[in-house]
Amino acid sequence: MKRIRVIIIMILVAQTSFAQHYLGFGASLSSPIQLDQSEAIKPLFGVGEGITLQYQYRYEHFLLSIGAAVSGEHPRVSVAEEKYAPHMIDTRGIPFVYLGALKNRCDWSSTLWIHTPVMVGFEMRPFYVMVGAQYSLSLVSSTHQTALMASAADYGDRYYTDYIDDMPTHGYHDFEPESTKGHIRYKNDIRLLVEAGGTFAIGKSAYGVDRLLRLGAFAEIGMLNVLDNSTAETKTKWDVSEYMHVTMNHVYSSADSDAGLLRNIVVGIRATWLFPIGEQPQKKIHHKKPNIHKNYDCRCFDYPTNSVF
Repeated sequence: MKRIRVIIIMILVAQTSFAQHYLGFGASLSSPIQLDQSEAIKPLFGVGEGITLQYQYRYEHFLLSIGAAVSGEHPRVSVAEEKYAPHMIDTRGIPFVYLGALKNRCDWSSTLWIHTPVMVGFEMRPFYVMVGAQYSLSLVSSTHQTALMASAADYGDRYYTDYIDDMPTHGYHDFEPESTKGHIRYKNDIRLLVEAGGTFAIGKSAYGVDRLLRLGAFAEIGMLNVLDNSTAETKTKWDVSEYMHVTMNHVYSSADSDAGLLRNIVVGIRATWLFPIGEQPQKKIHHKKPNIHKNYDCRCFDYPTNSVF
């Protein structure tokens, strides 16, 4: 039993001596992408930013990281050209076709997310790799839609040989910029995580433990369908009550969207500063040399000896 106790104590001491604890602060820049099942919607690279607070446990080459993160993601998508051609009657009672067209449409969304990442990994400095998962909670979202719109009138062969497209005073014009702002909702997500890069010492703590700077590239892959197209009835609303106007809702917020399945993918770079915590100062033990002459009247060098030296 004594031997078993000694072995257990030795294992615990070894684990304590190799284990290190860190508090980390991270900042990231990313490019979010949204993938769907529609042929009329094309994903474009967006922009994103984030901050992370994490606890990291390190034992030899093993890493465990638990944290909380906040990110702003601003993905964008390109929407196919649209045309609108209602049959109308002008003020003189003459029937015509009111022609409207949209092109170069780009739909932006800006969403605030809260994440709870958990990752494990392997590190052999300076290189490291980590994998894990996180639950992502969608909060505030807004949208911005931009496009070029043109309008014209087609009277057929009644009075004109061609349609009218250059009469601004009558509401007919060539392509001009249009923009609309709105709101959108996304469902919560579960994302797989992978991160790899390098870890570098940037100084030492008061107890001689390295402070670390970690630079890496990461990817987040959404596993759930985040589409919630219940905010608006239609992605494009044409108004011809007085000339032609258009209101655009984000394509993923519209009930007539054919996106089907929507998933988030985020790729980016992250810098993380790691500060050691829970370290204790090492007590220095001063060994006093014994004084063999103390309290003794030893005159070792006052008397001759029989030594040949």
